[in-house]
Amino acid sequence: MLPKEELVPIVDAALDEARFRMRCLNDAELAEKLGTSTKSISFLRNGHWTPLDTALIGVLVASLRPDVAPVS
Repeated sequence: MLPKEELVPIVDAALDEARFRMRCLNDAELAEKLGTSTKSISFLRNGHWTPLDTALIGVLVASLRPDVAPVS
């Protein structure tokens, strides 16, 4: 599994892609469409994750990228 330092930019890019696909002009609009707060989006972008967040993000990235080893 990738270390957190490498996961943060992946999550940031995924949120940017979600903004684009959902036609949101900013993170406030994205948060509203996702049913969460702007603070939650900011925490995700900056890697302020709970241990569960870290585990889930690691599993998801590993499942989508063949170059990343699955969680052991």
